[in-house]
Amino acid sequence: MAANAFHRFVVPTHSHLFQQQQQQHEGPLLRVLHRRKPLRTFVAARKDIASTTSSSTHLEKTAEVVAVDELKKDLDGLREKLANLIEQGEEEYAEALLDANYKVLKRQLDGGEQGIEQAALLDVLAQGHLDMGDVEGAAPLLTQLTQLMEKHHFDSAKPEPLVDKVVEHMAAMYATLDQPDRAIELYERCLRMQEDLYGGKRNDSPLLVNALFGYAAACKDAGHLDKSTEQYIRAIAILEKANGPDSQILVLPLQHLGLALLERGNHVEAEQTLSRALKLAKEKPNDGRVGVVMSSLAQAKYMTGDNEASADLFREALRVMERSTTPDPLLIESMRTDFSMVLTVLERHKEAQEVLEDNVHAVQNRLGSSDIGLFVHMKNLAVSHANCGNLVKCESLMRRCLQLATAHYGPNAPELSGALEMLATLLHHMERHTEAEPLARQSLLLCEARYGREHPFSGDACNTLAAILFALERFPEAHVLMSRVLDIQTRELGPYDPLVGKTLEYLVMINSKLGRDSTQLLKKLKDIQGDK
Repeated sequence: MAANAFHRFVVPTHSHLFQQQQQQHEGPLLRVLHRRKPLRTFVAARKDIASTTSSSTHLEKTAEVVAVDELKKDLDGLREKLANLIEQGEEEYAEALLDANYKVLKRQLDGGEQGIEQAALLDVLAQGHLDMGDVEGAAPLLTQLTQLMEKHHFDSAKPEPLVDKVVEHMAAMYATLDQPDRAIELYERCLRMQEDLYGGKRNDSPLLVNALFGYAAACKDAGHLDKSTEQYIRAIAILEKANGPDSQILVLPLQHLGLALLERGNHVEAEQTLSRALKLAKEKPNDGRVGVVMSSLAQAKYMTGDNEASADLFREALRVMERSTTPDPLLIESMRTDFSMVLTVLERHKEAQEVLEDNVHAVQNRLGSSDIGLFVHMKNLAVSHANCGNLVKCESLMRRCLQLATAHYGPNAPELSGALEMLATLLHHMERHTEAEPLARQSLLLCEARYGREHPFSGDACNTLAAILFALERFPEAHVLMSRVLDIQTRELGPYDPLVGKTLEYLVMINSKLGRDSTQLLKKLKDIQGDK
């Protein structure tokens, strides 16, 4: 009886690539923040307006426009300043700038000033924390912003200036925080505002496009693939009308649409859309977008079964990205992982391993030989060696993975469970069952601590340990664990899933060793086989 297959531990194909492309829809309005001194002028601007409006409606409108322009200038300045600080690695200064502005803002809020100026600054500060990767700092600010907007600004018949943009940014932040349903609700609210403000008779203003892209991405994240595709198509139609069908501005939207179609299962249509995007992108051959679109088209070729063409496109995409003036190392590493998967399907294992080794070397050069960023690439390389029978090399790599994870997370961290289970599975295949048992047992304990006893991951760990105990002829304990696997699989997959049938076969084998009757198990197994 074999333990779990190695493929469970491979990083999913395209996972990082889709995330990378999703982040690109945010556009220039979501750049990070600016300005060195606290934004005391925000409140003063509104008070000046109030003091001059009693004499003339025309003067009131003029003052409002001036104040909004000044507010936008200050916000854009803060975004730019923070962006520069973060890009230069001066995150402590950026954090100090955020804190200084928040202290001033808090005094205003505590004093009862809860206008759009305060909401807009909260928006900038929350986004600033997100841009530094500080989710813990961003989340409470976003909650505070949401409460402020719900109390004062969402229900107005005619939105104040900037309200639509603040709502758009809120939606993007909720999407970044993996709350796509909340993001969808806010994007829909934002689009209603923007259609009223500048949508035109046909709601085809280019000013709607940024929100449409965000809305489409959030719908995709939430699994609403039809709605996502509709929004991308609408945005592309607006851009085509404004800029023509051959504009470079269509490259990224077409790429997003192609990936949405790919995820929806429209592989041929996705390939056609991505081919069009690549044709437009190639008009600027040194642009990094060429490589990104090429890799997306490689995904489409892979999904349509044209694996040779997919491999060729991935190879060329990597050449383009590596020659780019601003190469993105994370994106390149993700593309290499996808490329290696295609090479593995083509049974070109040596080439796949060379590509994965490039990832290992790249991370070592960039981050050092002890960085946890090496873990995923070493694990993928270990899987590749295991799949072509080089178990000794696989073991060496997996032990290195386990060292990295232990040093980073600690010896009893749940994050170690996958690496422990994989190493136990490997040793089991090498018939080193006694060495495998404590690793599999520790993996199960860590899984249970993180996910609970009835979680599918705990079921996988149970299956691995049961297989090892069977090989050690400890049949009663193997029976208890495999019965637990059966219960989890039946609940999660249904009683007629092929995996349930495989587990029933294992239980019949164990019962045979224990001299127990398997009549009921065989009846269930016959029902599954008959269901086929």
